[in-house]
Amino acid sequence: MSARRGNPSPSLGCCSLVPEIMLLAGIMAPLMLLDALAGVDTWLAHGHWMPPAPNALLGGWQLVTHAGDLALAWPAATRRVAPAGAVYWLTVAVAAAVILGVATWVIRLVRRRRGGAAKHRGLASRSHLRNQLGGQAALARARTLRPSVARPSVTDVGISLGRSVEYGSALFGTVEDSYALLGPPGMFKTSTLVVPGVIDYPGPAIVTSTKPELLLLTASIRPGPAWVFDPTGTVQRAVTSRGSWQPVLWDPVLGCDVPRTAMRRARVAVSASGAGKGVTAGDYWRDSAIALCQGYLHAAALADADLRTVTGWVDNPSDRRAVDILLDHPAAAPGWGERLGAQLAGGPDDRERRSVFNSLRRAFDCVADPEVMASCCPGGGGTFDPVEFVAGTGTLYLVGDPEDQVQVSGLLAVLLDAVVAAARERAATLPGGRLDPPLGLWLDEVTQIAPLPSLPMLVSDGRGIGITVVAVFQTLARAREVWGDDGAATLWQNCTAKLVFGGISDHEELERLSRLCGEYDETVVSHHRDADRRRSETRSTQRRRRLSPEEIRELPQREALLLYRQMRPVTTRLTPWFEGAVRTRIAAARASAGGGR
Repeated sequence: MSARRGNPSPSLGCCSLVPEIMLLAGIMAPLMLLDALAGVDTWLAHGHWMPPAPNALLGGWQLVTHAGDLALAWPAATRRVAPAGAVYWLTVAVAAAVILGVATWVIRLVRRRRGGAAKHRGLASRSHLRNQLGGQAALARARTLRPSVARPSVTDVGISLGRSVEYGSALFGTVEDSYALLGPPGMFKTSTLVVPGVIDYPGPAIVTSTKPELLLLTASIRPGPAWVFDPTGTVQRAVTSRGSWQPVLWDPVLGCDVPRTAMRRARVAVSASGAGKGVTAGDYWRDSAIALCQGYLHAAALADADLRTVTGWVDNPSDRRAVDILLDHPAAAPGWGERLGAQLAGGPDDRERRSVFNSLRRAFDCVADPEVMASCCPGGGGTFDPVEFVAGTGTLYLVGDPEDQVQVSGLLAVLLDAVVAAARERAATLPGGRLDPPLGLWLDEVTQIAPLPSLPMLVSDGRGIGITVVAVFQTLARAREVWGDDGAATLWQNCTAKLVFGGISDHEELERLSRLCGEYDETVVSHHRDADRRRSETRSTQRRRRLSPEEIRELPQREALLLYRQMRPVTTRLTPWFEGAVRTRIAAARASAGGGR
């Protein structure tokens, strides 16, 4: 990126023809070169410039079509001047080598100059990239991060972050990092980083999405089984044929006979629903709703009941069966029955009780949809097992309809949290207290679907136990709405790799990002001429932003600003899956699996 940007060039009407023009030039240039080299050979051998045909394109084409017998490329009257095939093709090989060498030199020169500009502006140097974001730097962590792999490759421990714009070097984070991707829609966040990253991730992965595209692109190529939890039927409506995945049901009540599990799921369900936000004494109403919810979940699990029973209790505050279960069951948590009974005390005119139940009902609004309720009540059928999942290499896709995502986001967050809890318990039993292979949370549009309340802390402490978080945001303002100002700041701060895409229009956010990039010392040279017309030169140093807010906003598509740990900023160029080798791999895997729409 240059230190000063000029005015953008005006748009040309022929821009849409650029691919066709490049293709035509790519055909014409080699043919003309072959004709010219034939002329060179005849001039060297006979002293006359006599290519096969007056028209260079025709001459080149004749040489290609008569490659086995070059004499046939010339007219009958001049075939005697045709060079020997070996001599001519040797000339072509030498010319091709020279052209390739010159092109390589030019590319390196351009990259060197870009690197010089980057160094001048205080951006990350080549050695910074090699030592902290290079493939060898990622592999150096393999013994700690992946001790089970005898001869690891970079994809066993690293996540591709594109190539440096300034130097062209490949950049890799590690599975030990946490990632935040920030940019508005249409900036290829999912296409350039999420799709290739999910495909190459070395361990079990949870992938969230409001659309089935991620599932369709990655399920057939991922190792291990693929499960889909789709409570609103988004995938079923969008996909006409069964792919290489298996729909699953999940019972949120199962496991709540353990008090700690009931407490955890109640807190996630109520907090993710937004209960208590924007009202006076909101924390009190939320905490009261959590206490009520955990009592209901614990009682239902002890009675082998399901979510329908819990919903019935929530809708009828006068029903005291849950209290009776907690008071009578020998495995019930001590004191929970008395506490739940106290919360249910009072009549229908008790304003406090009504307020608490209204807060609690927000967490259960989604299961008013019979389709959603059915996905949470497996009955005698199988249910998704988080413990089994974290011990394998499979993939769980959490899909929510864009129109219903607010209603189901709490339910999806509870399932996501159940997997995280299982991962923590498993990590505690492993050598070094770390999952191997690691668990990846690929949270596309995380503020809209499965907004895990504990995410701000998970991106920090999850790194130490083998949980990789990749959180995708459209705006940080929305993150502040979900987790509050302090929670969103903690989440952003704890992500060790931040990728910022162009197109952000929030001036305050751009200013914060620009300040985060830091400043550099620019030497300013001034020339003066005194009264005697003698010239003098003065040098001064000025502090300037490494990247201005305007430069961040104007980042081209498929490029991003990368802020990695304590390293200086770097701009990275990203390749969408449909333009790289990943496209061929996806096509081959889908053809083999017989999947499709």
